[in-house]
Amino acid sequence: MKATIKVTLQVLVFSLVFSKIVTHQAWGDADCYDDKLLVMDKCEKNIKIRGDYIRPGHECCNAVRGSDIVCVCGKISLEEEAKISIAKVIYVARDCGKPIPAGNKCGGFIVPPSLSSTPRAYP
Repeated sequence: MKATIKVTLQVLVFSLVFSKIVTHQAWGDADCYDDKLLVMDKCEKNIKIRGDYIRPGHECCNAVRGSDIVCVCGKISLEEEAKISIAKVIYVARDCGKPIPAGNKCGGFIVPPSLSSTPRAYP
């Protein structure tokens, strides 16, 4: 009887700890998801796959600076990569003064040192 109670308590404690971990991760993803939506909306013309690179303006840079851009970059899906240029996302982050450090994942791309260098402009 005591063994059954002990096992039951262990299972309950494990379940509680596991649910806390899973819930915390889901909250973090939701926050980054909102950042991603904001950056994709405010920087749409700067990161679209077609056309030349357009330097970001204040509205785009404010969205980038207010976001966890490293997290945003890591959450870009394959479907989104078909519509936006990962290189332009990296350039926008750099030009807004919030470069994505080399070695981080951006979509399906790993940021090389040459793209994460010193920003060119601060709009």
